[in-house]
Amino acid sequence: MSPADAAAATSTSQWTTGIYFSIAASVIGAASKLCIRKSYTVLELESLNSTGEPPTGRIPCLTYLQAFVLRGIGVLGMTTLNPLFCVKSLTYASPSILAPFSGLTLVFIVACSEHTIGEKPSTSQVVAAALIVLGQIIIALCGDHTNIGDLSIDDVREAYLEPEFISYLIGMFGWIVLLVGLINYGDGTERRFSWGVIGGSVTGVQPFPKDALAVISGLQHENVPLEEYPPGLFFLLFLASAMPLIGLALLMQCMRRFDASFSASMFVGSMIISVSVMSAVR
Repeated sequence: MSPADAAAATSTSQWTTGIYFSIAASVIGAASKLCIRKSYTVLELESLNSTGEPPTGRIPCLTYLQAFVLRGIGVLGMTTLNPLFCVKSLTYASPSILAPFSGLTLVFIVACSEHTIGEKPSTSQVVAAALIVLGQIIIALCGDHTNIGDLSIDDVREAYLEPEFISYLIGMFGWIVLLVGLINYGDGTERRFSWGVIGGSVTGVQPFPKDALAVISGLQHENVPLEEYPPGLFFLLFLASAMPLIGLALLMQCMRRFDASFSASMFVGSMIISVSVMSAVR
Protein backbone atom coordinates (compact mmCIF):
# COMPACT_ATOMS: atom_id res chain seq x y z
CA MET A 1 0.00 0.00 0.00
CA SER A 2 1.37 3.39 -0.99
CA PRO A 3 1.77 6.17 1.61
CA ALA A 4 -1.10 8.09 -0.01
CA ASP A 5 -3.40 5.07 0.21
CA ALA A 6 -2.39 4.47 3.82
CA ALA A 7 -3.11 8.09 4.70
CA ALA A 8 -6.50 7.92 2.99
CA ALA A 9 -7.36 4.71 4.83
CA THR A 10 -6.35 6.27 8.15
CA SER A 11 -8.44 9.36 7.42
CA THR A 12 -11.47 7.24 6.53
CA SER A 13 -11.04 5.18 9.67
CA GLN A 14 -10.86 8.32 11.79
CA TRP A 15 -14.02 9.99 10.51
CA THR A 16 -15.83 6.65 10.65
CA THR A 17 -14.89 6.43 14.32
CA GLY A 18 -16.12 9.99 14.76
CA ILE A 19 -19.47 9.04 13.23
CA TYR A 20 -19.77 6.11 15.63
CA PHE A 21 -19.21 8.41 18.59
CA SER A 22 -21.69 10.94 17.17
CA ILE A 23 -24.36 8.26 16.72
CA ALA A 24 -23.70 7.07 20.27
CA ALA A 25 -24.14 10.65 21.50
CA SER A 26 -27.48 10.85 19.68
CA VAL A 27 -28.65 7.57 21.22
CA ILE A 28 -27.61 8.77 24.67
CA GLY A 29 -29.38 12.09 24.14
CA ALA A 30 -32.58 10.37 23.03
CA ALA A 31 -32.50 7.84 25.87
CA SER A 32 -31.84 10.60 28.39
CA LYS A 33 -34.81 12.65 27.21
CA LEU A 34 -37.04 9.58 27.29
CA CYS A 35 -35.88 8.79 30.83
CA ILE A 36 -36.66 12.32 31.95
CA ARG A 37 -40.13 12.14 30.42
CA LYS A 38 -40.70 8.67 31.89
CA SER A 39 -39.80 9.96 35.36
CA TYR A 40 -42.79 12.27 35.16
CA THR A 41 -45.22 9.84 33.55
CA VAL A 42 -44.73 7.15 36.20
CA LEU A 43 -45.84 9.64 38.85
CA GLU A 44 -48.77 10.76 36.73
CA LEU A 45 -49.94 7.18 36.22
CA GLU A 46 -49.56 6.35 39.89
CA SER A 47 -51.50 9.45 40.92
CA LEU A 48 -54.68 8.07 39.31
CA ASN A 49 -56.41 4.83 40.12
CA SER A 50 -58.29 2.64 37.68
CA THR A 51 -61.33 4.93 37.75
CA GLY A 52 -59.29 8.00 36.90
CA GLU A 53 -59.77 9.52 40.34
CA PRO A 54 -56.97 10.50 42.73
CA PRO A 55 -56.00 7.66 45.07
CA THR A 56 -56.93 7.75 48.71
CA GLY A 57 -53.41 6.96 49.91
CA ARG A 58 -49.98 8.33 49.18
CA ILE A 59 -47.93 7.46 46.15
CA PRO A 60 -45.66 4.52 47.09
CA CYS A 61 -42.07 5.33 47.95
CA LEU A 62 -40.91 2.80 45.36
CA THR A 63 -42.59 4.85 42.64
CA TYR A 64 -40.84 7.98 43.82
CA LEU A 65 -37.56 6.07 43.84
CA GLN A 66 -38.16 4.85 40.29
CA ALA A 67 -38.91 8.39 39.12
CA PHE A 68 -35.83 9.72 40.92
CA VAL A 69 -33.55 7.09 39.35
CA LEU A 70 -34.96 7.68 35.87
CA ARG A 71 -34.56 11.43 36.19
CA GLY A 72 -31.04 11.03 37.52
CA ILE A 73 -30.09 8.81 34.58
CA GLY A 74 -31.57 11.34 32.17
CA VAL A 75 -29.75 14.28 33.71
CA LEU A 76 -26.48 12.33 33.82
CA GLY A 77 -26.81 11.47 30.16
CA MET A 78 -27.66 15.02 29.10
CA THR A 79 -25.05 16.80 31.20
CA THR A 80 -22.13 14.35 31.09
CA LEU A 81 -22.28 11.38 28.73
CA ASN A 82 -23.82 13.13 25.72
CA PRO A 83 -21.34 16.07 25.77
CA LEU A 84 -18.46 13.64 26.38
CA PHE A 85 -19.28 11.58 23.30
CA CYS A 86 -19.86 14.74 21.24
CA VAL A 87 -16.45 16.12 22.14
CA LYS A 88 -14.85 12.74 21.53
CA SER A 89 -16.40 12.55 18.06
CA LEU A 90 -14.91 15.93 17.17
CA THR A 91 -11.42 14.57 17.77
CA TYR A 92 -11.91 12.18 14.84
CA ALA A 93 -14.03 14.10 12.33
CA SER A 94 -14.97 17.64 11.43
CA PRO A 95 -18.31 19.14 12.51
CA SER A 96 -19.43 19.30 8.87
CA ILE A 97 -19.36 15.50 8.71
CA LEU A 98 -20.92 14.94 12.13
CA ALA A 99 -23.67 17.58 12.07
CA PRO A 100 -26.32 15.50 10.23
CA PHE A 101 -26.08 12.73 12.82
CA SER A 102 -27.24 15.02 15.64
CA GLY A 103 -30.70 14.86 14.10
CA LEU A 104 -30.83 11.15 14.89
CA THR A 105 -31.87 12.08 18.44
CA LEU A 106 -35.28 13.07 17.11
CA VAL A 107 -35.50 9.93 15.01
CA PHE A 108 -34.82 7.72 18.01
CA ILE A 109 -37.35 9.56 20.18
CA VAL A 110 -40.09 9.40 17.56
CA ALA A 111 -39.35 5.72 16.92
CA CYS A 112 -39.13 4.65 20.57
CA SER A 113 -41.50 6.90 22.52
CA GLU A 114 -44.56 4.70 21.98
CA HIS A 115 -42.79 1.54 23.13
CA THR A 116 -40.87 3.06 26.04
CA ILE A 117 -43.19 5.63 27.57
CA GLY A 118 -46.50 4.84 25.88
CA GLU A 119 -46.77 8.10 23.92
CA LYS A 120 -47.50 7.58 20.24
CA PRO A 121 -46.30 10.50 18.10
CA SER A 122 -48.93 12.10 15.91
CA THR A 123 -48.52 12.30 12.15
CA SER A 124 -47.80 16.02 12.36
CA GLN A 125 -45.06 15.40 14.92
CA VAL A 126 -43.45 12.76 12.71
CA VAL A 127 -43.55 15.12 9.72
CA ALA A 128 -42.17 18.00 11.80
CA ALA A 129 -39.32 15.85 13.11
CA ALA A 130 -38.50 14.73 9.57
CA LEU A 131 -38.40 18.35 8.37
CA ILE A 132 -36.09 19.32 11.23
CA VAL A 133 -33.71 16.47 10.41
CA LEU A 134 -33.83 17.43 6.72
CA GLY A 135 -33.02 21.01 7.64
CA GLN A 136 -30.02 19.87 9.67
CA ILE A 137 -28.73 17.84 6.74
CA ILE A 138 -29.10 20.81 4.38
CA ILE A 139 -27.27 23.07 6.82
CA ALA A 140 -24.53 20.48 7.21
CA LEU A 141 -24.08 20.15 3.45
CA CYS A 142 -24.42 23.80 2.45
CA GLY A 143 -23.37 25.79 5.51
CA ASP A 144 -20.08 27.45 6.32
CA HIS A 145 -17.91 24.91 8.14
CA THR A 146 -14.78 27.00 8.55
CA ASN A 147 -13.21 26.99 11.99
CA ILE A 148 -12.40 30.10 13.95
CA GLY A 149 -8.73 30.92 14.52
CA ASP A 150 -6.93 31.82 17.73
CA LEU A 151 -8.34 34.74 19.71
CA SER A 152 -7.24 36.79 22.67
CA ILE A 153 -9.58 37.78 25.46
CA ASP A 154 -9.36 41.36 24.17
CA ASP A 155 -10.56 40.20 20.74
CA VAL A 156 -13.57 38.56 22.35
CA ARG A 157 -14.32 41.62 24.47
CA GLU A 158 -14.23 43.86 21.40
CA ALA A 159 -16.51 41.50 19.49
CA TYR A 160 -19.03 41.44 22.34
CA LEU A 161 -19.11 45.24 22.42
CA GLU A 162 -20.02 45.52 18.75
CA PRO A 163 -23.51 47.00 18.16
CA GLU A 164 -24.68 43.91 16.27
CA PHE A 165 -23.86 41.57 19.13
CA ILE A 166 -25.35 43.87 21.75
CA SER A 167 -28.52 44.12 19.65
CA TYR A 168 -28.61 40.33 19.43
CA LEU A 169 -28.36 39.96 23.22
CA ILE A 170 -31.07 42.57 23.76
CA GLY A 171 -33.31 40.88 21.21
CA MET A 172 -32.73 37.45 22.75
CA PHE A 173 -33.46 38.80 26.22
CA GLY A 174 -36.69 40.33 24.94
CA TRP A 175 -37.64 37.03 23.27
CA ILE A 176 -37.10 35.10 26.51
CA VAL A 177 -39.12 37.66 28.47
CA LEU A 178 -41.94 37.31 25.93
CA LEU A 179 -41.90 33.52 26.26
CA VAL A 180 -41.95 33.74 30.06
CA GLY A 181 -44.90 36.10 29.82
CA LEU A 182 -46.78 33.72 27.52
CA ILE A 183 -46.04 30.79 29.82
CA ASN A 184 -47.56 32.63 32.75
CA TYR A 185 -50.37 34.59 31.11
CA GLY A 186 -51.01 33.10 27.66
CA ASP A 187 -53.71 30.67 26.61
CA GLY A 188 -53.17 26.93 26.22
CA THR A 189 -51.66 27.08 22.74
CA GLU A 190 -49.35 29.96 23.61
CA ARG A 191 -48.15 28.22 26.75
CA ARG A 192 -47.51 24.99 24.88
CA PHE A 193 -45.53 26.80 22.19
CA SER A 194 -43.55 28.85 24.71
CA TRP A 195 -42.62 25.85 26.84
CA GLY A 196 -41.56 24.05 23.67
CA VAL A 197 -39.15 26.69 22.39
CA ILE A 198 -37.77 28.40 25.48
CA GLY A 199 -35.24 25.67 26.32
CA GLY A 200 -33.83 25.47 22.81
CA SER A 201 -33.75 29.27 22.52
CA VAL A 202 -31.59 29.55 25.63
CA THR A 203 -29.36 26.62 24.70
CA GLY A 204 -28.74 28.17 21.28
CA VAL A 205 -27.02 31.21 22.82
CA GLN A 206 -23.66 29.59 22.26
CA PRO A 207 -20.91 31.99 21.23
CA PHE A 208 -19.18 31.32 24.54
CA PRO A 209 -17.82 27.76 24.03
CA LYS A 210 -16.42 28.60 20.61
CA ASP A 211 -14.79 31.81 21.83
CA ALA A 212 -13.45 30.16 24.99
CA LEU A 213 -11.83 27.38 22.97
CA ALA A 214 -10.33 29.93 20.57
CA VAL A 215 -8.85 31.88 23.49
CA ILE A 216 -7.46 28.69 25.06
CA SER A 217 -5.92 27.72 21.72
CA GLY A 218 -4.26 31.10 21.43
CA LEU A 219 -2.90 30.92 24.97
CA GLN A 220 -1.54 27.42 24.39
CA HIS A 221 0.21 28.48 21.20
CA GLU A 222 1.84 31.29 23.16
CA ASN A 223 2.81 28.83 25.93
CA VAL A 224 1.01 30.86 28.60
CA PRO A 225 0.90 28.94 31.91
CA LEU A 226 -2.49 28.09 33.38
CA GLU A 227 -2.06 30.36 36.38
CA GLU A 228 -1.71 33.34 34.03
CA TYR A 229 -4.93 32.69 32.10
CA PRO A 230 -7.10 35.84 32.11
CA PRO A 231 -10.14 35.86 34.44
CA GLY A 232 -12.36 36.68 31.48
CA LEU A 233 -11.66 33.22 30.06
CA PHE A 234 -13.09 31.52 33.13
CA PHE A 235 -16.17 33.72 32.88
CA LEU A 236 -16.58 32.55 29.28
CA LEU A 237 -16.28 28.94 30.43
CA PHE A 238 -18.89 29.58 33.12
CA LEU A 239 -21.33 30.98 30.54
CA ALA A 240 -20.52 28.10 28.18
CA SER A 241 -21.63 25.67 30.89
CA ALA A 242 -24.50 27.72 32.31
CA MET A 243 -26.52 28.24 29.12
CA PRO A 244 -26.89 24.51 28.26
CA LEU A 245 -27.71 23.68 31.89
CA ILE A 246 -30.42 26.34 31.99
CA GLY A 247 -31.73 25.03 28.68
CA LEU A 248 -31.78 21.50 30.09
CA ALA A 249 -33.71 22.65 33.16
CA LEU A 250 -36.29 24.32 30.93
CA LEU A 251 -36.48 21.23 28.71
CA MET A 252 -37.18 19.11 31.78
CA GLN A 253 -40.04 21.39 32.74
CA CYS A 254 -41.41 21.13 29.20
CA MET A 255 -41.18 17.33 29.27
CA ARG A 256 -42.96 17.35 32.60
CA ARG A 257 -45.97 18.89 30.88
CA PHE A 258 -45.91 17.56 27.31
CA ASP A 259 -45.03 14.39 25.45
CA ALA A 260 -41.48 13.51 24.49
CA SER A 261 -41.91 13.87 20.71
CA PHE A 262 -43.29 17.39 21.00
CA SER A 263 -40.74 18.48 23.60
CA ALA A 264 -37.74 17.11 21.71
CA SER A 265 -38.89 18.42 18.32
CA MET A 266 -39.56 21.92 19.61
CA PHE A 267 -36.31 21.95 21.57
CA VAL A 268 -34.16 20.91 18.61
CA GLY A 269 -35.99 23.17 16.15
CA SER A 270 -35.78 26.25 18.35
CA MET A 271 -32.14 25.54 19.17
CA ILE A 272 -31.26 25.34 15.46
CA ILE A 273 -32.94 28.68 14.79
CA SER A 274 -31.32 30.25 17.85
CA VAL A 275 -27.87 28.99 16.87
CA SER A 276 -28.37 30.16 13.27
CA VAL A 277 -29.28 33.68 14.40
CA MET A 278 -26.33 33.74 16.77
CA SER A 279 -23.97 32.52 14.05
CA ALA A 280 -25.17 35.22 11.66
CA VAL A 281 -24.29 37.85 14.26
CA ARG A 282 -21.12 36.38 15.77
